Amino acid sequence: MIVVVGLSHHLSDINMRERVALQGDALKQAYEDAASSGVINEVIWWSTCARTECIAVGHPDQIKQWFIHYFKLSSTSEDQIYQYTADVACCYWLRVACGLDSKIMGEPQILGQLKRAFEQARAQGTLGSVLSFWAPTILKEAKRIRAVTGLTATTASLPAMTKRIAHRIFESTESLRWLVVGTGALAAEQLALLSTLPVGSVHVVGRNREKTSTLAAQFGAQWSTMSHLPQLLSETDVWVTTTASTLPFITQSLTHRAQKARNHRALLIADLAMPRDVESDVSAIDQVYLYPLEVLTDLIASEQAIHQNVLSDVEQAVTLSIEAHLTLEKEHSVSLILKKFRDTIDFWRDDVERWGLKQLTKGVDPEIVLHQSLRRFSRQVSHGPTWFLKQAARRQQTHLIEGMQLFLNMMRPLKRHQKESQHADHTCNTD
Repeated sequence: MIVVVGLSHHLSDINMRERVALQGDALKQAYEDAASSGVINEVIWWSTCARTECIAVGHPDQIKQWFIHYFKLSSTSEDQIYQYTADVACCYWLRVACGLDSKIMGEPQILGQLKRAFEQARAQGTLGSVLSFWAPTILKEAKRIRAVTGLTATTASLPAMTKRIAHRIFESTESLRWLVVGTGALAAEQLALLSTLPVGSVHVVGRNREKTSTLAAQFGAQWSTMSHLPQLLSETDVWVTTTASTLPFITQSLTHRAQKARNHRALLIADLAMPRDVESDVSAIDQVYLYPLEVLTDLIASEQAIHQNVLSDVEQAVTLSIEAHLTLEKEHSVSLILKKFRDTIDFWRDDVERWGLKQLTKGVDPEIVLHQSLRRFSRQVSHGPTWFLKQAARRQQTHLIEGMQLFLNMMRPLKRHQKESQHADHTCNTD
């Protein structure tokens, strides 16, 4: 059974979400611990600025208790944890992928985050038949639903909101010097927006030289490595941070020095990262306007105007998609059982064939080998069902016995089955 357990912006504040955020080594460790837990059969970890979720296969109560224990959550924190199971979990998962559960309705980053989470789980070897079916299905369906319903046309973005705030703070934005810290999807989105605007300069800073230089060249920006960050802070007017750092690296003291070098002119800092890249007490510095992720998403949510008919269309599309794919999943699971059944029959056949050939090389009469091979094969085929029926009878599992009876009826020789049917028809006609 699919189970989703997690914490999100709906019930948890930013401090709690930072506490359970999974990046780098912490994410790898979470995969290893989940795989060895004994209660989780398959798992995808999904950790973003808004949520940390364990999408797993197993017993719901056991997975939830493991989640609580893993993050060392107190009893008072348990009220912030949500859990969805079975088809409700699938529906929730697709709603999130479509952006319906986000503060920024329909946010464009969510699909990329989900795709990376799926790829990480596959690399860690924690996917089985269930999540291997549902993860690509959710990705494909979310992309389709977002396109056909027009949801993407009404979506705001963090980079766009940052630009709007800059217009409010500064008299003129045409001479502003922008600094983008990070080389991920949000950084690329911010750079793409800036490349269409008249600005003074744009500088990108990243840890990896090749990745940073490539990103900068794509949007006509300058670039540097993180070692040049302190100097660049004093030479720019707008800082946009988007890294995956686990701790804030732009401190109050670092900002004080930058402001002193800038003669305390107005400074806009948009911290789009989770966990935060900028210490919260930076906002206490004179002429510094700090907009953390929480504030930016609240601003977008309050201004966003998505028509109700669009939301209704998306919700309906999500429901119909999950209903259709639940049926496909059942067919998929049956096909896996059938494959296993055929593979088992093929294994027995090959085993009997090897045995028969070995007897022939010993000079045993071919007719005797044929009869013995057939008996050997029939014993192997009948052993499993015989044992199964005896166990079901011993446990009084009538439904299993009836199911096996139906299965055996389907395996009756065709000619005999036809004769019995014809005899039954003849009997009915003579009554």
